[in-house]
This record gives sequence, C-alpha cells and structure tokens, in this order.
Amino acid sequence: MKHPIWQSAITGSKYAFVVLLAVSPVLALGAANVREASLDVQARPLIAAVLASFGLWGLCILLFKDRGRAAIFSSLFVFLFLSYGHFYTAIGERIPFSNWILWIAILLVPYLVQRLGRGGGSRQKNIFSALNVIGIALVAQAVYGTIAYPLALRNATPVSALDFTPGIQAKPDVYYIIVDSYTRADTLKKLGFNNAAFIKELKRRGFYVGTCSTSNYLFTTLSLASSLNMDYLWNVFPEKGNNDADSTPIYKTLKENRVRSIFEGMGYQTVAFETGYAWTEWRDADLFLQPGYNRLTFPHLQPFEQLLLSGTAAWPLLSTDQQQRYRFSSYHPHFDRVHYVFDSLAGLPETAGPKFVFAHILLPHPPYVFNADGSMREPGRYVGKKPYAENVRATNTLLLDTLDEILENSPAPPIIIIQGDHGRWGSKSADKFTILNAYFLPDDGQQVLYPRISPVNTFRVIFNTYFGADFPILDDLQIITDIGRPYKNHPAPHIPSPCD
Repeated sequence: MKHPIWQSAITGSKYAFVVLLAVSPVLALGAANVREASLDVQARPLIAAVLASFGLWGLCILLFKDRGRAAIFSSLFVFLFLSYGHFYTAIGERIPFSNWILWIAILLVPYLVQRLGRGGGSRQKNIFSALNVIGIALVAQAVYGTIAYPLALRNATPVSALDFTPGIQAKPDVYYIIVDSYTRADTLKKLGFNNAAFIKELKRRGFYVGTCSTSNYLFTTLSLASSLNMDYLWNVFPEKGNNDADSTPIYKTLKENRVRSIFEGMGYQTVAFETGYAWTEWRDADLFLQPGYNRLTFPHLQPFEQLLLSGTAAWPLLSTDQQQRYRFSSYHPHFDRVHYVFDSLAGLPETAGPKFVFAHILLPHPPYVFNADGSMREPGRYVGKKPYAENVRATNTLLLDTLDEILENSPAPPIIIIQGDHGRWGSKSADKFTILNAYFLPDDGQQVLYPRISPVNTFRVIFNTYFGADFPILDDLQIITDIGRPYKNHPAPHIPSPCD
C-alpha cells in the first residue's frame, strides 16, 4: 500500500529527527536575524550541531543498548541544549536557581521520553513519528522565516525616481564614506576628547567640515535611507502614513536608492563593501569587496556563532571571564573587516572609473576594540566614553592614511564625503544627532557648503554643483523616530551648536 507523501516523510526516514531537531535552533536564530546576517554564517553552527547530535547518539547507543532510545535522548538533549536561551528568557530571574532547574529539565525530559520507547514496537515508532513531525514543523517555520524576508523585499514599494537629466562633461570618482557613530567635535569635547588636530588635518588636505552638522535621523537604517534618497522618508514614501510600521521599503531602498540609480544612469560603476550587516551590503554592486577568509576555517567566532553560543545551556556554566573571551573572539571579524575596507579604499584609485564608492565602516561604532594606533585591544569589557574616544582616534589614524592614498593616486581630483550617520551610542538624543560631516569638493565646490549642512542635502549639493542638477536645498531637520515608525514627521527641538 502506498503512503501519501507527507506520511512517507514522517515514517520513511524514521531517524530524520536526529538531524531536524539539531539544526532547527540554528535555522531559527538565522531566520530571526535574516536582516543582519548572511546565510553563510550558519554553515559552521549547522555542521557542529549535526556532528554533536550524531556523536551523542553514538555514545547513547553504547549506554542504552538501543538505537531508537539513544536517538530519542540525543536528539531531544541537543535541541533543548541549543534552545536553552528561550526557556531562560521565559522564566529568567523570576524563579530561584532557574539555571539549575533548566539544566535538570534538559537532562530529565529526554531521559523520560526515551524510557517511553523501551521495548521498541509501536510506542517507539509513534515517538519517532511525533519527533519527526515536530522537527519538520520547526525547520519549515525557520525556512519560511528566512525566505519570507527577501520575498517581501522584492515585492516592497520601490522608491520613485527623480526627474534629472545630467548635464556634465567630467565624471569625477565619488567616495561616500560613512564612519558609523562618529560624533561632532564640540560633542567630543564634552566627552573630554579634543578632536581639533584631526579637523585641522582634514582642512589642511582641502576638506570642508560642517562645524554645526547634524544627522537627520538617530538610527543608521533611517539615516542612510534618507541620505541615499536625498529626502525625508515621509517624502520618499508619500503613500506611507505617519504611524505606518512597515519598514520593508526602508531596507529595500538602502540598496535600491536614488543616489545609486543616478550614478549608474550616468555610467558610473558602483563599488561597495561587506559590512557584517546584510541590509547595508550592496552585493550586486559592480565591484563588491569582502575579506577573503574562509568562514569554515576562520580561527575565531563569528558574531552569529557567539550569539548562538550565548543562548545555549553551556553559557551559564562559563565564568564571566570565559564569557568575555568568547564574546571578544567574535570581534575579530569586525576588526579585520574594518582594516580590509580602509586598505581597499586606499587602492581604489587604481580601479578604472568613473566609480561611485559606498563604504559603510563600523568605526567608531561599538565594539570598542581598537587602540588609537589601529591595533586590537586585549580582551576585556570596553564600554563608555574612553573606549569610544580610542575608537575615534583609531578612525582618525586610518582615515588620514587612506585619504592621503586616494588624493595622491587619483588620476583626477575625486569627490569625497566623510560622514557620521549619527552620533555616539548612549548619548542623549540632542548629542546623538551631532555628526562629523566633511567634504572634499574640487574646483571650488566648497562655495556651496554651509556649517549646518545635513546628510539629506549632501547629494543635492553634489548633483547640483557637478552634474547640472537643480535640486532644491531642503531644511536641515532632525527627526525623532525609529524603525518602528520610520515615516513619522516629528522634528526635534533646536539642537545647540557652535553656530548659535
């Protein structure tokens, strides 16, 4: 008698749950972080979970002398071990000795269920079927969560094009360098750090620095979506209401935006970099640059792997120092990536143009693992103002060296924008709006700049000055909202600045 397909999937591979229950927590974490993490970061955890499940299964066969009971115990134990964080979040500090209670449950539940399967027969077969159904459902849910996001992005409302016919002859290379969380000089002074020497060095190289510049939004997603579309988000998506919570068009327009479209329409090739956050990576750029390390053999934890580890039952068994070392190990990809981007930027003048270079660099953004000279700090817990200032110093060092290479080796003077997307994390909102905003505009282009210029007007000024556009300059507003209400029109009160 032939079984329906769904029934064959459950009974035909009776031990499938050994794999399904092992991989489902990894896939679920990947689905929950699908906007931030690329799929390839799941490879090592998936392999490790399957190997651990089969390894424990083999040991349990020796212990129970029964392949079926061993499969039940090992699969449930691995699943509960990897899912520990969810259970701890549910009971947390509300129950005394919750860590020990959960550990007892992780051991006791698989033991009791495997005892129900003693003697084999129909009872054990029913347990197999139940575990297979649960495993298939969990994996299917995670896979759906993973593919639903890119499908939603594809179907999201595209940003409307601007009416613009370039009237140009020369096509200078354009570098848009985002130094994430880099705040303004007067705000740095409040933190006890004098950035005057760096500002002086920028000016000596021909840069204009907006001494009173602010970001238009407080968060990277909104700030970049606004600057790359040269408008406030309620204007970019006029069909969205003030309280609309659908952020999918925001994430889509981070990659498919007006600035990129205009440059590509003028014959520019786009150059972009790996950032560690999938939503800000232009992987379809003409030239997408990323470190060449092998994710399977990389000697340190990836951030996704550290996040997974911190949610397992092993995490509470580690000392605070051990937890910190594992956490710090996951910062190595960030450290290496930042250096890679700066090194690659320095070599880009050799790449034939014209080119529009988008470099989103997570520095001085946390984690604060940089010394002032650009080397990596020793493992430790680095938070607060002083570690941030060290990251700023490292940014300054790396930026100046890179800018010297670009300016010296470019065949024609390029356009360079160095811009913070927002200020320091942990600052009050008024200070978090303050940003570094510096421009190298050749052929007296600085004449159109002004001290309060904000990112929403950056490319309006550049397209007007160099490419024959006539975009109106917008009011430089600071909008108080977040990704939960991205289209909200709520300007902030006046933010004090040196221009007052």
